[in-house]
Amino acid sequence: MITSRRSFLKHASLAPFSLWIPQAFSEATTTALARSTPEAQGVAAAGILDFLDALEREKGGVKSVL
Repeated sequence: MITSRRSFLKHASLAPFSLWIPQAFSEATTTALARSTPEAQGVAAAGILDFLDALEREKGGVKSVL
C-alpha cells in the first residue's frame, strides 16, 4: 500500500485529536444548563416572536440572539 506524505500527516494529526474530543465533551456536559419557558420567566412567547419578526423585517435577520 502506497500512501502519500500528505495522507499520512492528515491521519496522524487527527489521531490525538480524536482521543481528546470524548474526554473534553464529557467534562463539558457534566453540568447541564438551566432550561425554562418564556412564560415561566414572565415574558410572553408571542412578544419574542414579534421581536424576531421585526428584526427580520428591519435588519434582514440575525445570526443569533442571546
